[in-house]
Amino acid sequence: MADLRCQRQVSSSVSAMEAMRARIRAQRKIVADYIAADPHAKTFIDDWVTPDPLGR
Repeated sequence: MADLRCQRQVSSSVSAMEAMRARIRAQRKIVADYIAADPHAKTFIDDWVTPDPLGR
């Protein structure tokens, strides 16, 4: 009986992780589409993700 409960917990944990990853993938796509369509957003992201030179 305890093994069955443990299997259900693991199964529900795996399902929860899969659901969370699916939500994150969907949200990332929304953000990527927005950045691709908006020149100001693309400029911001390009500047934001570019590391500063070490000599600054």
